[in-house]
Amino acid sequence: MAPTANLARTVAWLVALFVGVTVLAVPAGYSYITYRYMTGSLESETEVIAHAITQNIVSRNPVYWEFEQVRMEEYFSRLLSSDESQGGRIFNQKKEVIARIAGVPKFPVISCSRTLTDAGGVVGQVEISRSLRPLLLQTGLLGLIVIAAGLGMFAVLWHLPIRSLYRAQNLARQSEARYRGIFEYADDIICLLAPDGRFCSLNPAFARLTGWQPENWLGKPFAQIIHPDDLPRAIEVFRNTLAGHSTPVFALKIAKASGEYFDSELSIVPMDPGGEIAAICIARDVTERRQAEEQVRRLNEELEEKVQERTRQLLAAQEDLVRKEKLAVLGQVAGSVGHELRNPLGVMNNAVYFLQTVLSEADATTQEYLVLIKTEIATAERIVSDLLDSVRTKPPQAGTVWLAELIGQTLRKLPVPDGVTVEQAIPATLPPLRVDPQQVQQVLRNLISNGIDAMATGGTLTIAAAEADGAVSISVRDTGSGIAPEQMTRLFQPLYTTKARGIGLGLVVVKNLTEANGGRIEVQSEPGRGTVFTVTLPCAGPAEGAA
Repeated sequence: MAPTANLARTVAWLVALFVGVTVLAVPAGYSYITYRYMTGSLESETEVIAHAITQNIVSRNPVYWEFEQVRMEEYFSRLLSSDESQGGRIFNQKKEVIARIAGVPKFPVISCSRTLTDAGGVVGQVEISRSLRPLLLQTGLLGLIVIAAGLGMFAVLWHLPIRSLYRAQNLARQSEARYRGIFEYADDIICLLAPDGRFCSLNPAFARLTGWQPENWLGKPFAQIIHPDDLPRAIEVFRNTLAGHSTPVFALKIAKASGEYFDSELSIVPMDPGGEIAAICIARDVTERRQAEEQVRRLNEELEEKVQERTRQLLAAQEDLVRKEKLAVLGQVAGSVGHELRNPLGVMNNAVYFLQTVLSEADATTQEYLVLIKTEIATAERIVSDLLDSVRTKPPQAGTVWLAELIGQTLRKLPVPDGVTVEQAIPATLPPLRVDPQQVQQVLRNLISNGIDAMATGGTLTIAAAEADGAVSISVRDTGSGIAPEQMTRLFQPLYTTKARGIGLGLVVVKNLTEANGGRIEVQSEPGRGTVFTVTLPCAGPAEGAA
């Protein structure tokens, strides 16, 4: 309140001085101008009267004019208006009054005199007096009017500025209070910067976010708390601000007293580049927000992974359900068809055996056709067995077997075309397997048969094995045409095949028998470069291997 009271007192004195000068100046000016007018008019009037008396009285009767009192007074009264505020007298050369008018001016008066001449010599004098009392009365009345007007003017001029002053002061106080509240209690750092980039003011949030006391940083350049990687950008923005350009909110790292940095978003606004305060800066700590955003991003990625995994599980479950539905249908068909086909196939096989015995001395063509018939009967029996095995896998009769023996037995039972070369890479140190020999042999037979069928124009079939983590991985690789990517996901579905004459049961049997023996199967293929099937089966324990 003290600054406001002092300013109000100053304004009051200025208004009083202005009104006082006005009150004094107006009557004084009026009095001065009127007085000058009165003296001027009095001198002119006296000059005219003296000239008239000289011409009409003195010059016509130079000897006796001063004895014509009645005539002179009558003539004098005609020339000088009869008014109590003024009067006149005529003197002779001896300074004796020889004529006068009846008016008696009241004090104070002003007088003016002019000489009467005859033949170039002075013979008398005319004097006219005029009272100043009317001027004083008018001046006094005008002074009263001016004083009243001045008091009114003083009231108006004092009231309006003071009222506006108090209103402006209240607005300024409210604005300052709001600014002070924002400055003191804001969660963000608020600082004022000088044109050279030094801190002019820092709010308490600076200490809370950085660990430094604000007063220790006053007069220091802001560049000392900016991360070196962000410093060029901060300097460029500050220079643009000094040029009067506003910059959108940008991110940078601010140092702490602990030596760490926190993420912030900074906005800077130009104020008075040529003054003591060039810009105001607001820095917001966004570390928690960045951490929350990063956590949300990780959660989204985890959720996406879980959704994808769940989708894969659902697709796998759907495929498994479709597979089981197909197997259920196949089970119904296989039970009747398998029984109906095996009997005639057995009779046909016996008949071929009888013919081979009876016709042991037949020609080569006959022997060739008998062998062909027996081979096709074996193929038909294998198809019937695959059909039955695909829908009702028997529980495995686990035993300790050596992989090299199983592969050898399988290759001896399969005819290998002349254009196909079989290569083996089976380590001698490979541990034995704990599986059902018959079922694993069927798995190997189906995979080797598929590999041979995939190389219609010839190629190399590679059978390799390796031991890792208590299991043996067996790979069957061909150099055939490969499998298209869109067919890979359907390879193990019943009744799906990539062969022209296949029925789509071989890989179903492989998968079922492999999983029944505690293993798993994987496939990799590239069109034009062949396919590799990898079967992983459990090894026998130390005691079982020794037995």
